[in-house]
Amino acid sequence: MSDNQNRDDPLAPYQHLLRGAFDVSPPTGWEPLVARLLARIEAALAPEERAEFRISQVKEKFAQLRVYHNGGEAIEALVDEADAEARRTCQVCGQPGRRQPGGWLAILCDEHNKRQF
Repeated sequence: MSDNQNRDDPLAPYQHLLRGAFDVSPPTGWEPLVARLLARIEAALAPEERAEFRISQVKEKFAQLRVYHNGGEAIEALVDEADAEARRTCQVCGQPGRRQPGGWLAILCDEHNKRQF
């Protein structure tokens, strides 16, 4: 992967944590917060835990960040913190957002809400 691709993909530095994942598809606006989550996970893992740790999926579902992993409670607490941040972050652009009224579950800024609906 080139340096330009690394700059364009905030998740690129954490591919070693995502090895074996069958789905890594967070919304574009949430990629930076997922990258911050992965950095916190990496820092939280003890050296002996790193070889066995796996993330199987990263996605949005029902306007929530979902990260499926085999880590313990400490990792789940980090995921919960990232989900709380995602619930305030536009899924499209990463700016402050909120769950918009209506039937479609999405976290959007007002501008993207106007464009989407």
